[in-house]
Amino acid sequence: MPQESIKNVKLLIVDHADLIRESIDSKNFDITVKKVVTGKDCLLELDPFKPDFVLSNLMLPELDGLSLARLIRGKYSHIRLLLMTDIPFSPSLQKVARLEGVEAMLFAPISPQRLLQYIHVKGLSPS
Repeated sequence: MPQESIKNVKLLIVDHADLIRESIDSKNFDITVKKVVTGKDCLLELDPFKPDFVLSNLMLPELDGLSLARLIRGKYSHIRLLLMTDIPFSPSLQKVARLEGVEAMLFAPISPQRLLQYIHVKGLSPS
């Protein structure tokens, strides 16, 4: 049985450290990506871009990933939140992230293909 493709997904990436180093481009996935550098930039893009997902670096200048998740969850409950980090994360950090509405924490650097496969396999396509 052929794999169903992800269609019409909008992903907003918040990453100052280039933890996703390659551009997301795959014939198996129909995805629109916008990348910003800071949490404040992310907040400014939520209304005009209308992302289905926000993938944020945990460690950001000005506004960390957990604080950003809290602000997004407070106003945009439909946006699916993913955090990535290149430092080991503890069960207590994962618990706090879930309380802030984060669906998953991913260890970085993450390849675009791995990210897209994660979204597909976990059934995280937009509602």
